[in-house]
Amino acid sequence: MTRRVWVAPPVARLRITALRLKPRGDWSANCSWELKKSTRAYGGSFMKIKRIAHLGIAVKDLDAPKKFYAENLGLKLKGEEVVETQKVKVSFIQVGESKLELLLPTSADSAVAKFLENKGEGFHHLALEVDDIHAAVEELKAAGVRLIDETPREGAHGALVAFLHPKATFGLLVELCQYPD
Repeated sequence: MTRRVWVAPPVARLRITALRLKPRGDWSANCSWELKKSTRAYGGSFMKIKRIAHLGIAVKDLDAPKKFYAENLGLKLKGEEVVETQKVKVSFIQVGESKLELLLPTSADSAVAKFLENKGEGFHHLALEVDDIHAAVEELKAAGVRLIDETPREGAHGALVAFLHPKATFGLLVELCQYPD
């Protein structure tokens, strides 16, 4: 005799965010139970991503790329900042509502210096601005997503940042950031 296993169709598969069994009616009488499900599709998230904040570009020198983006593409330099905790000097170039961040290592043991040594100059990371970085990190941890930063740390412009491991994001280094109000 073969066993039949019922599998719900994809549309019916909802992620259960809270299993709340709640008796309805008289406890001693026939009790029926309701299962509370979320209305978001399987694999969804409550995290609110506001926009692409910036694209990080690892460079060996700041002058040549700044000149290129200003003279050839007409983009404006919006400032520079040294981020001691990440051992980088950052030049910001405005592109609409987002930015390009040129990342120059200030120490040979920084993550950007290691990136340059292994991969050379180029695209380093994608930064997404979120409403609440602490809640976003907790949600990702609860979902089992591999993180580089399990607690947010200080980044450029006084933002709080947390990086997701590239192995969790199909080879792309993703930064979550929340800017001060």
